[in-house]
Amino acid sequence: MRFYRSLLSWLRPAATVLIFSLSSYAAGAQSWSVSNKTVTISMGAILYIESAHQRPGAPKGVKDTLTGTAFLIADSDKVYLVTAKHLIVAALTGKNQQLANNSIFISASWKNDDKGMKLLGLSGWGIHKRPYVFSTDKEDIAIISFQKNKYKNILATILKQERKPIPVDSIDTSASHSPGESFFLPTYYSFKEKGKRIKQEGISPGEIKIFNETSPLFSINHFVDQSSSGSPVILNDKIIGVLTHEDGVFTNADIVRAPFRTAKSARTTKASVIVSLLKKLQQNENARGFN
Repeated sequence: MRFYRSLLSWLRPAATVLIFSLSSYAAGAQSWSVSNKTVTISMGAILYIESAHQRPGAPKGVKDTLTGTAFLIADSDKVYLVTAKHLIVAALTGKNQQLANNSIFISASWKNDDKGMKLLGLSGWGIHKRPYVFSTDKEDIAIISFQKNKYKNILATILKQERKPIPVDSIDTSASHSPGESFFLPTYYSFKEKGKRIKQEGISPGEIKIFNETSPLFSINHFVDQSSSGSPVILNDKIIGVLTHEDGVFTNADIVRAPFRTAKSARTTKASVIVSLLKKLQQNENARGFN
């Protein structure tokens, strides 16, 4: 696995960049070129996200740190954070879902000495409207609103780090995609080196594996590990989905039980789910008690 990480060409936006495929375990690296627009809209929007969860079955206080990717979208002047639900919600299912409320950090920097910012105020208790929405565990998407007053300073800090949200009109909600179509996956990769957690930005190509028009999910051929969760899947300069987790895992609880596995293919939630969840969140924003 470390060998494939070493093959990645980590980058900042450029007119044409050379990247390496992680779509298979083939020994030889394959070069690809990606347009400036794809690099700019995708790499400029991603954030590193990290949360600590109680380890299932372990004594109280024994936790695992989950790492992943989030990205920013903008609807006019409103900005939102989109990521995988299992990075936000503790390893419980159904009505007992709990937020990893005091241990969610995001970072807008590619530098490893950046400690990031703590996402406070995600609690659903009290009379105030929630600043977040979740899909089902199966779809595994979370959206957080930065319209909450307490989050506006966080957003300002993020935008100073050369981050630029992807416009809502760059979300592709069509159901016309098919197996074999190529996409790009911008992501934060995270691993430990000499006991220190390292995060790196990267972008790599993959292909759609299975696409069912009636399902909210589709499958992709792409080398994934836990830190790929929450990454946007970009095809023709538009978001067509959000990578949630590897194939064969079905709930956020299952993911947290074995968070550090790797796989050759992954489940992806269609971008249409983002749009429907965003509408629900905006209803909260417009209701009394949101702030």
